[in-house]
Amino acid sequence: MSHFYGQYRFPSLRDASPEGKISKFDLSVFIMQINRGLFEGTISLPEKEVHKIAGLVKTEFSVYKGNGEHLFVDSDTEKVIENAIRKLSNKDMAKYVPARDEGIIYREGKDPVLFCSLAREETGFTILCINDESGCYWQSGIEQGESPVSMKSGKALEATQLKDSLRFVLGVFMMRECFPDAFKDGLPRMIKQPNWYKRQKNTIIDIDHIARTVCPHVRKGYFKLLSSPRFTKKQGQVIFVREAMVNGKAKHTEKQNTQKRRTQ
Repeated sequence: MSHFYGQYRFPSLRDASPEGKISKFDLSVFIMQINRGLFEGTISLPEKEVHKIAGLVKTEFSVYKGNGEHLFVDSDTEKVIENAIRKLSNKDMAKYVPARDEGIIYREGKDPVLFCSLAREETGFTILCINDESGCYWQSGIEQGESPVSMKSGKALEATQLKDSLRFVLGVFMMRECFPDAFKDGLPRMIKQPNWYKRQKNTIIDIDHIARTVCPHVRKGYFKLLSSPRFTKKQGQVIFVREAMVNGKAKHTEKQNTQKRRTQ
């Protein structure tokens, strides 16, 4: 069966490029223009919002130039991740600090999502840019009291308003933290795409590998964020909680078969 993934179009980078052509974009010139506009007052947006937009453009440019990764997620993997984060509230999700990383996540039949996570332990500052059908969102320093901000409307979002795409991106980071060996270099089998991705750093999540190592717990388990102060050494860490007695059922089946053979 063929897999179809939509291409990320780098919308913010195109808007910031001369004549809308990314090939003509110059990062140093862009930064100089931003600083000059802020100094001369020719930019009407608040300085904080300007820096957020500039950060998104720089992230897109970095990924466009080959930095970061292109992470392909098939429909089965998507269901596994969504199931694993089902017990985490949006408030807990908003407190999660992912590792430093950037790239684009591709899901079958959905718009690609750009992500950029810059974790600084000394300040607890986290940035996450995503682009989806609802616009661009910026999550910064929620543990310090700041809420995600919609770059499209400029309005702050409550933690309970985290979009599904933002939850999914955080779920991917949690999956990598708990199961790093499941992330493999390469492309999905039977992929139907143009050649835009082939020279990039491509990664897939090998669910078969997960199944061999922790199956059948992974499909029914869930992630848990240790946020309570009683976790003095592991506070803020994500763990994977497995459902109990799955292997027990398998042993019970073997016992039944043995008894049946003895009866015969």
